[in-house]
Amino acid sequence: MKSCLFLGALMALSVSASAAEMGGLKESTAQAVKVKSAEQMKRLPQKDSGTLKVIRKSIEKKTRTEGQNQAKAGVQRSNKLRDKSLEMSLNASNFSIYDAWINFDLDFDADGFYSEFTVGFDPDVSVGTASVYAEIFISQNGGDWEFLGDTEDFVITQDDTDEILVSFALNSGFPTDQYDILIDLYETGFSGVVATTDPLLDADLFALPLEDAGYDGNTVISYVSSLLSYDLDHDGFYTQVTLEYDIETVDTGRLVYSEIDLIDTHNNYRRTVATSDFRLGNQTEVVDLILESGYVDGYYDIEIRIMDAITNEELTYAAQVEFSSLRSLALESEEYDDYGTEVIVVHDGGGSLYYLVMSLFGLVLFRKKRN
Repeated sequence: MKSCLFLGALMALSVSASAAEMGGLKESTAQAVKVKSAEQMKRLPQKDSGTLKVIRKSIEKKTRTEGQNQAKAGVQRSNKLRDKSLEMSLNASNFSIYDAWINFDLDFDADGFYSEFTVGFDPDVSVGTASVYAEIFISQNGGDWEFLGDTEDFVITQDDTDEILVSFALNSGFPTDQYDILIDLYETGFSGVVATTDPLLDADLFALPLEDAGYDGNTVISYVSSLLSYDLDHDGFYTQVTLEYDIETVDTGRLVYSEIDLIDTHNNYRRTVATSDFRLGNQTEVVDLILESGYVDGYYDIEIRIMDAITNEELTYAAQVEFSSLRSLALESEEYDDYGTEVIVVHDGGGSLYYLVMSLFGLVLFRKKRN
């Protein structure tokens, strides 16, 4: 009798620990995470059996404790060309641009081409101080120099390091390509250029990989959580998972849908389901996945894609590599979650707890036989 009580307590403890471990909310709050396109990922074989129900809920955007990315003031292609007959100022000998550099700030689609960047330069004056300003030009793959932007007046001082930073967000008119940058420095109140630097003088301004926001996949999934629910037989495997994920975008109003893959980590089969169409915005999406049939108890990964409803183009992608809340979820379908039947589930490979339970069970039978 005591052996039976001990065995029952041990099994109850193991089930309780499993449920506590797997049933809680799992979160990841990484900001503006980008992963490889689904086309770049190895496509796994599709599961052609089983029933997986998907229910999308529309809710207002939640406020997270983590800060959200803020877009910079953007620029459009101006088509205003640099004057090819610019004259040098009579004071040009007093000025120079000691150094120039580029900081690459944002590449939404992680393709190596940036839609936001910063131009930095260090202008010098040889005597006293001077009030100056700069005009910045851009050239697409060796083409004409087009006006990109200018600075306010600022003061530079002899023998000082005057680092000037000018940030740009390319909104439109800049297709994916290599671009060059040129900087003209002017003395306030005087005509003529006092100093210039370009790719021939500074290689950091040559062949910059740039593209505007329209080419730079301007939608991301920035937050994902998963919540497991409904485990009637208390074996630690659940029949429903609720996904909650935040979408950040500058492409509001676009008609899209979510495509979700449920991947069996044991055999690498996946089942793809889709939500109803919805309008894209800065929003929180909630999706319930209900495993109705055909899924034995096991551990499943989830992948989420946001797709254009008209062209079926993939806009952004989130997977278990970057979001732990999409990894190794303990799931089974409803026909395996039988509340009225005592179920002992043995996974391939067993484990120390399994062998301990079986040994104790054999000991109980042996003692009962001897009595």
